[in-house]
Amino acid sequence: MKKNLSLMIGNWVYLPPISEGRPESYIKVIGIGQDGILYNKESGYDFAEEERFQLIPLSEDFLIKNGFKKELSLNCKLYSTRYNDIDFFISKTQRAWHITMPPLGDNICIEFISDLQNILNVTGHREIADNFII
Repeated sequence: MKKNLSLMIGNWVYLPPISEGRPESYIKVIGIGQDGILYNKESGYDFAEEERFQLIPLSEDFLIKNGFKKELSLNCKLYSTRYNDIDFFISKTQRAWHITMPPLGDNICIEFISDLQNILNVTGHREIADNFII
């Protein structure tokens, strides 16, 4: 599967160092092409081919860092947050991450931070997705 097909402008991705001693970085997508993505650099813009960047897996650390609270649950790991009077729940079962939120309902399967950003964007919660801390 082409990774860039699931991306939207504003998504975060991981860019490993291209050589030893160079820093790794997390970059925000500002453009999407057929074979890769465009992102900001200190000296302007750069293009990363699809083979060079990686989607960032969703994690407990990411959720906690971004204001989700760990809830008590017997069947899974459960995290919640409230924004504009809407409750968001993200759960982790043995197999996958799931998000529950109005108007989507239950158990939308997500795997990457970009999946979560995309769901928030298309449901009118872009300001949450745009302000994630990586």
